[in-house]
Amino acid sequence: MPGPFQSNPNNSVATNTGTTPIQYTQLTADDLKDPATFNTIFSQVFTKLNSVLGTTGPAQLANGVDVGGSTISNVGEPQSSTDAISQSHAESNYSASVLQPKLEAGGTHTLRTYRALNSKQQQEKYSTYLTAVSNTAPTTNTTTVQAGAAGGGVVSFTIPAGYHLRVDGSQAPFNTFTATVPIPTSQAIVSINRNAAGVVTATGTFVGLTAGQSVLIAGVGGGAGSGPSYSGTFILSSATSTTLIWNQFGQAPDPVGNSGGTVTSSGVFYVYLKYPSQNLAISGPFDSDSQQHRLEANIDGQVMIAVVVVDSSGVVSTQSAAGATIPIAQNNGNRIVARL
Repeated sequence: MPGPFQSNPNNSVATNTGTTPIQYTQLTADDLKDPATFNTIFSQVFTKLNSVLGTTGPAQLANGVDVGGSTISNVGEPQSSTDAISQSHAESNYSASVLQPKLEAGGTHTLRTYRALNSKQQQEKYSTYLTAVSNTAPTTNTTTVQAGAAGGGVVSFTIPAGYHLRVDGSQAPFNTFTATVPIPTSQAIVSINRNAAGVVTATGTFVGLTAGQSVLIAGVGGGAGSGPSYSGTFILSSATSTTLIWNQFGQAPDPVGNSGGTVTSSGVFYVYLKYPSQNLAISGPFDSDSQQHRLEANIDGQVMIAVVVVDSSGVVSTQSAAGATIPIAQNNGNRIVARL
């Protein structure tokens, strides 16, 4: 008679029954006398073994596989999302060297995130990514502008050695820098007056002067009368070939006016540090200290260390500064602290 695990002794082909156990059946002497019964039992045993070996289809082992630390070899290429993969397949598809170019900036699978402006939760306390691009506003530097004597149409100045403090807290040292620059030429004033609002108007024949330019006024009236009150460095609010206008606050009106004197255009120079050099460099002269001129002198990779303004008398100390220059409370309406 067939064993108790026999589902149908008449079936010649058994199916893969997964985890159905093969039950032990003890054969009797009578079973051995009947070859048909014996063959049916062994046919079912072999069918079950073949299903485990995968000869009748994929073997299904519901309780997993434990090879006791041995290696499972010769794994084929995966065909579905639940298939196991080999080491070579993993390295060729998911290794760091394969994923790196995909995750690089401009790659095909760049990381998607966002940066919330003014978010305290995303605020960086320490960062070095701006170190190489050092044209950020100077946080501080430890030097000043030291002027030399003017003579022979030129004047020298020195920026002593110091360091620039980058936004990430690191220091960029620089060496002492000395330069010799030309002194701007003077133009004659024919007449000059100042109204009650502090607006000064000068007439003459002027060349190359523009609004926003820094100029030096000197020698009005030969030092007599109201003449000395016009002396100083000012920013032109208007300029034509015959008339110059600027503001001069804190002085008494002078509607009658005066004559004589000179107007000298300032030469503005910017001293900068170019990463990664430790030697300062200079750009200029510019006709005025403006935002546009600062942009021209403060391009990527360099940061402005000092501003030096030169007129016919030499270096204008009240308008020249570096990071350690003591701020001047008032300088004809132009504060040093606003320069750097």
